[in-house]
Amino acid sequence: MKKISKLFAFLICLSAACGVFAAQSFSEVKSGAVSEKVGTAVNEAKASAASVPSSQYFSSSSLIKDVTDADFNKEVLNYKGVVVVDFWGTKCEPCEQMSVVIEKVAKDYKGKVKFVKMRSDVSMSNMRKYMTEYAKKYDKSLKEVGVPFIIFFKNGVAERYINGFRASSAETNIRDEIRALL
Repeated sequence: MKKISKLFAFLICLSAACGVFAAQSFSEVKSGAVSEKVGTAVNEAKASAASVPSSQYFSSSSLIKDVTDADFNKEVLNYKGVVVVDFWGTKCEPCEQMSVVIEKVAKDYKGKVKFVKMRSDVSMSNMRKYMTEYAKKYDKSLKEVGVPFIIFFKNGVAERYINGFRASSAETNIRDEIRALL
C-alpha cells in the first residue's frame, strides 16, 4: 500500500509540473523559463516520493517506530530516556538479521526503552552525521561505516554505537549497551 502511496505522490507532483508547463505562454517556452519550472517541479516530486518510505522494509513490530530525518529531533533527540536507533539499508541481509534481533530485544524492554528504525537511503542526513562522528571518535582509520549501524541515545545524546552485524554476539551486545544506559 505504501508503494502505491509513493507512486501516487510522485504522479500528483508530476501532473502539477505538467500543468505548470501547459499554462505557460509560448514566449516562456522559448526562453527556457518553463523548463526550469518543470525541472523544479519534477525534483520536488522525486523528493516527495522519497520521503514516503516503502512499507516492505518497515518493521512489522508495534514496538519499533519508523523514523525519518523529518521527525528525528522529535522522536530521538527530544526524547527523555534511552532510544535505540537502527540505521539500515534495503537489500541488506545483515540489516534484516539485525532487525530480527532488535525486535526480540524490544519485546523485553517494552516501556523502558524506545526503539526506532531509520532507512539509510531516506534518512541520509542523520545517518551521515552520526557515522562520521563514530568514525572520528572510535576508529580514525575507518574510511567508511556501513549498515546496520546502531546508535544508543540517552536523553538526546549519542552515547554508544554498534557498527555491523555479528550473528554470534549481536543480541548480547545490544543488551549490554542498553543495560549500561539504564
